Amino acid sequence: MLEEVAVKEPHDLRLMVRLAEGYHQLGARDPDFLQKSEEIVEKARTLSPKHQATRGLHSFILSERGKHEQSIRLARETVALEPRAAKSHYYLGMALAFYLKDMEEEPRATERIGTEVRNELAMARALGAGSGYLTALDNTAVSGNVDVLFGTSAGTAPIVTAAGLRSSRG
Repeated sequence: MLEEVAVKEPHDLRLMVRLAEGYHQLGARDPDFLQKSEEIVEKARTLSPKHQATRGLHSFILSERGKHEQSIRLARETVALEPRAAKSHYYLGMALAFYLKDMEEEPRATERIGTEVRNELAMARALGAGSGYLTALDNTAVSGNVDVLFGTSAGTAPIVTAAGLRSSRG
């Protein structure tokens, strides 16, 4: 149904973003939906290229599809557009965290990127992203590596899932 409305209203940014978010959530179970989400969010970005939430969703989708360089570049551009916006730093921190999770680099590079992840998420928190974005992240979650973020440490539930951050309620 949402798709039908989107066809009739192709210039409705909010509708396009909601449709992309829906496919993004379905992408946790089926990568074809993640690809569809990427296609829709790219169309949405043509409607409003600087729209922060659209850029953030696009960055998440790129990360989840393993397109880390594109995701990080987009997130850095978003920070450059709005350096005082908490969500911009959040998106960059998460793009870097997804990259760090998948990378198999030398320990120095991993440590450097881990530091950048912590710095960006700390900046996001300092600028006010705590309410809906970072409440699940405490100092231990952004410690020396991102194992706690993704639930790769023994006995931890992931904070970051295919749909983004898990709520602080679990």
